[in-house]
Amino acid sequence: MTKFKRNNSIPLKQILQKILNSFSRKQTIVFAALLLVLIVSTISILGEINKKFMDYLPEHGGTLTEGVIGTPRFVNPLLALSDTDRDLSGLIYSGLMKKTPSGEIVNDLAESYTVSPDGLTYTFQIKHDAVFHDKFPLTANDVVFTINQVKDSTIKSPLQAVWQGILAEEDATDPYTVTFRLSQAYASFLDNATIGILPKHIWNNYDAEEFNLTESNLKAVGSGPYKISSIDERKNGLIEEVSLSAFNNYVSEKPFINNVNFKFFKNEPDLIKAYRRGRVDQISSIDPSSAKRLEEDGFAPTTAVLSRIFGLFLNPNQNEILRDKELVRGIELGINKEAIVNDVLFGFGIAIDSPAPKSLANGNFAPAEISDFESNKIQAEEIFESRGWKKSESGFRMKDGKTLQFSISTADVSELRAATEMIKTDLESIGVKVSVKVFEVGVLNQNVIRPREYEALFFGQVIRNESDLFAFWHSSQRNDPGLNISVYTNSRVDKILEELIASTDENVRREKINEFASQIKEDRPAIFIYSPEFIYMRSERIKNVELYTIASTSERFLGIKDWYIRRDAVWKFWTKENNN
Repeated sequence: MTKFKRNNSIPLKQILQKILNSFSRKQTIVFAALLLVLIVSTISILGEINKKFMDYLPEHGGTLTEGVIGTPRFVNPLLALSDTDRDLSGLIYSGLMKKTPSGEIVNDLAESYTVSPDGLTYTFQIKHDAVFHDKFPLTANDVVFTINQVKDSTIKSPLQAVWQGILAEEDATDPYTVTFRLSQAYASFLDNATIGILPKHIWNNYDAEEFNLTESNLKAVGSGPYKISSIDERKNGLIEEVSLSAFNNYVSEKPFINNVNFKFFKNEPDLIKAYRRGRVDQISSIDPSSAKRLEEDGFAPTTAVLSRIFGLFLNPNQNEILRDKELVRGIELGINKEAIVNDVLFGFGIAIDSPAPKSLANGNFAPAEISDFESNKIQAEEIFESRGWKKSESGFRMKDGKTLQFSISTADVSELRAATEMIKTDLESIGVKVSVKVFEVGVLNQNVIRPREYEALFFGQVIRNESDLFAFWHSSQRNDPGLNISVYTNSRVDKILEELIASTDENVRREKINEFASQIKEDRPAIFIYSPEFIYMRSERIKNVELYTIASTSERFLGIKDWYIRRDAVWKFWTKENNN
């Protein structure tokens, strides 16, 4: 048998060249195709293997551009009134405590705190490395100064009422200890402690009369996660853009996004145009109809439950028909709440039948029990008939020469006008005559709500915590300047609310909220219609944006520390090693 011996002196390259030269044209094409498949498959397999052993972690960097309507005026936690002011104040200032996206109140400037057994004394230890953006140390002296300014009636802070009866004191021996003494216990005090702290070394230079006028309301210096890096003004003096940069000495977790730029627009059409063209990454507080059009054009909205309720708040002092609980029940059955949510809010909301969140601990409103509206109408008409209200030739119900009728007052806002007109149409179809009165917002507040000059008021309430339930429903608040717009009086509910705001036991508070909601449902001082959703049009560039329940639009930034734009690929064994 003949044996072949390889000639090792021939280079491998020449051998491969001879083999390729021996191929026909067809064989060469097949070989090249197979080789290409082999290369692509190998790369793909290696890529999948690589993915299995890689983690993608957020890293610091990037710029978020937020578009908002209006311009800032008071970037000051004591004076902020507009959404724009609150947006900026929330990022620039920090408080002893802060709220998380899930609604939990956690430490921010505070290292720790203690509460006395009677709930009347709160003592906070401030972190020793807390500083303002200008590197001045933040101490108890700044905290006490801030609270004293809030309580000063000359300054007219919108937060003044919630701080009345509370004394803030420094510790004589420790500049990082501050104590609050309450005149009465209430569980939501920690929510108060989220108020942004002013730097005394800046604001002490202004008298109370100058507080609203100083440029420090715009060139704000706080201690929050972001600081002002630049302010761009137009020639007419209006602010066009405010740029923020991450504050490296912030005492809590530094956010991943390095820069947040706010661009300001005069109106919603200009804002939406900028979003469509990519001039801004994210926008909010737009009309539901606009959000629906954007959604149909491929822009995906992120939504969250707003802790706001809208409904008909009844004033039986102005119309005795509204004292009859069964008639009010019939009126409620005659309103198609689901249709209002779909047609007015374009689906961005839920129908409700309760004055309170399902649980204030997690902030989720209990949706109304959905039933067939046609069946509800029949039931409503049966109630009216049983109470002696018969349909006349006019189509409206009458009894003893009187027409079943009432008026609804509301604000000159498109959403409220549309919802009120739908309520009117629904009720008139079952024989209840309704007249609608529309007022400019300022006139409504001053000339209608404050003197309680309305039969029914279609309006909204913001429910941030248990204290808000007290403000809206306790009998002591039924007259101006109180907020009990249903002029509701029930001694049992008063007692429930008093026990609710004083208790720190979560189980007791939940029980009291349920008792309160049940009694309101039984007494029917209002008809609850819907809770709208917060609509946030976002950019896919911004990752990990999670929204839960929010009370004000500025709360969309509660979780901004976890948002990110950039991410880095890291071997899994490396992250495990670091975690260990």
